[in-house]
Amino acid sequence: MSGPQFIHLETHARARSKLAGKDATRPIDEIIREAAREPSHSSHVVNPLSPEVLFHTLDELRGELTKRVDDAEIIRGRKIRRDSRVMVSVICSHPTPMSVIDENILCEWIKSSIDWAKHWGENNSLDLYTVVIHGDEKQPHLHMYLLPRAEDGMEADKCHPGKAAKALILAQARAEGNDWKAATRRANRAYTIAMRAFQDSYYKDVSLPMGMTRLGPRRNRLSRSDWAATKARAERLAEVLRSAQNLLDREADNRDKAAELDSREAALKLEAATVAGQVLRLGEARQQYETACQAIKLALAAMADHLDADYVERLRQFIDPKRNLAELAVDLEVTSPHVV
Repeated sequence: MSGPQFIHLETHARARSKLAGKDATRPIDEIIREAAREPSHSSHVVNPLSPEVLFHTLDELRGELTKRVDDAEIIRGRKIRRDSRVMVSVICSHPTPMSVIDENILCEWIKSSIDWAKHWGENNSLDLYTVVIHGDEKQPHLHMYLLPRAEDGMEADKCHPGKAAKALILAQARAEGNDWKAATRRANRAYTIAMRAFQDSYYKDVSLPMGMTRLGPRRNRLSRSDWAATKARAERLAEVLRSAQNLLDREADNRDKAAELDSREAALKLEAATVAGQVLRLGEARQQYETACQAIKLALAAMADHLDADYVERLRQFIDPKRNLAELAVDLEVTSPHVV
């Protein structure tokens, strides 16, 4: 079942800002309590269930956040305001109802979303720390929590693409003394462009290969039939992409196997060359041994008149090149010179 993607990005503080008014987001403690499905914070769910933790527990998230804030305060040499935003949350949902979604598709979507979040976080100076999935709502929801780095001051808004783009335009306008209303309009456009790029990034890496659409029928102003055709095209495109990926995977496997065979062939050639060298050295040693035996025989012949006849015979047998090494070793132990 296809449908539009859903992904939402937000930054959070440890306490509500009084200046933000109605735009103030809920504090981190409330966000974590809702994610944990504590009764006091899950009234919006009919039958709340404990989330499945995929990365670090929510309690570990609290501890890591506290540690990073403390480290940042030491680095900065001053306290971080409790209403400063120090955490980023990314929530994404699959359009297929939880009751009918295929388990393999769900696992593929979860893995692709986590891989995307890791990469996106790294590019925005964020570390993906905790991931939980909720299965007690109509569609599966993946909650991913990313933390800024202490050495960067734990400034989550600077890691938010839309807010960072807007802040840059306003800072330039303030420095240059430009018209504030015009600058605000430009800043809002910059925010929109950055957030569209954020949505496009998730669509390209996750939603498109999964057969989802970038926008829903209302945003595209499509009729029911046009929307059905759009979803069908998205599903066909996803199938084509999966087939292409399977071909690429098989080609990669074949390359790996060919490389392994080449490696084995090279190892066998090296072993054969080593054995050939050993045989050659053994042949040379045998030839040297036979030459030495012949020299000793000639020397014995010249000394025959001065040696005991039995001893001469034992020496001749000892230097016989046809004898094996075991027999030679025995003779070396029992034979001693006996000159008359």
